[in-house]
Amino acid sequence: MGNCKFIITTAVAIACGYISYVGSNELLLNCHTTDETNSVTDKTIELACESSSLNDLNQPIHSETMADDETSSIQQVALSSTIGEEPPEDISRLFLRDSEVLLKPREIQLSTGLNYSKNDLNENLRLIRFRDVSIPFSISAGITERLEVFATFPLLYAQSEFVAFNDSIKSDDNGIGDLTTGFSYKLVNESKAFPSVTGSISRTIPTGSKEDLEDSSSVRFTSNVTNFSFGLSMTKSVDPAVLFVNLGYDENSAFREDSILFKPGNSINYGFGAGFSINSAVSLSGRYYASYVKDNRVGDVLVVGSGSEPTTFNISLNYQINNKTRLETSLDFGLNDDANDSAIGFSYIYTLRRNRS
Repeated sequence: MGNCKFIITTAVAIACGYISYVGSNELLLNCHTTDETNSVTDKTIELACESSSLNDLNQPIHSETMADDETSSIQQVALSSTIGEEPPEDISRLFLRDSEVLLKPREIQLSTGLNYSKNDLNENLRLIRFRDVSIPFSISAGITERLEVFATFPLLYAQSEFVAFNDSIKSDDNGIGDLTTGFSYKLVNESKAFPSVTGSISRTIPTGSKEDLEDSSSVRFTSNVTNFSFGLSMTKSVDPAVLFVNLGYDENSAFREDSILFKPGNSINYGFGAGFSINSAVSLSGRYYASYVKDNRVGDVLVVGSGSEPTTFNISLNYQINNKTRLETSLDFGLNDDANDSAIGFSYIYTLRRNRS
């Protein structure tokens, strides 16, 4: 009986020890698992925070990249919009259209306008007044980078008044003036040290109505002679102005009137001036020009004193409406008795430009 109690007591003690051992192991395992879970959770939270921080750091970089891409796109669009467009025209040289090659190959320039001039002459106690209104038509064409051809002729209305001893006689008429054709060729391009040099040759054909040589007060539409003109023009850019000098020579042919041979005197022409741009659309120029005209001949007789030296000052204003159209206004003032007293002119100029691919 005592042995049974001992055995039962021992079995109970062993069972209690086993249960205690298993319970402690499970408790340790649970604690370890909890610690690992907490550690994993902490690491997950830490990684999430780091990821969030990285996203926050990357966000401005991405914005800057997008901004750079947008700027680059805008620049590319702006660049693509300018590719193929013509550069702005140097309007400071527009006033040189009669003495320099300005048109590109295959470009054509048409112009017309309205000119008015007046001149009063005193001859042997007589006053003769001349009033001329002309509508000039001209066409120019660029052949090469250096060569340009041109032609011009005017429609004229002229009025003259002869005044002597409180009596006056008026006459007026209209018609076509003389036709002028020619070409200009750029001999030397402008460089840093040297000016550009352009040569020109033109011929004037007396297509206008004949002048009554015996009547100094008659309306005049023609010079009655075939004229050859040779010119040389030099221009140099001196920022902000363009300077120029012109030299020329006119050779007049003889003509016969009522079996009498008339030979107008040849002339030497010269001038100089400057032009500059006021802004992107307006340019202003001024020039001084003069001629030395030799005496005329009638038959074999030299008419002494028939020569002249007209001197004129010109101011012109160009307004560029667009790259094809512009307006030009000019004022001329005679500086001596041999020149016309004054003249004013308006021109409308249109350029047919070639297509550039």
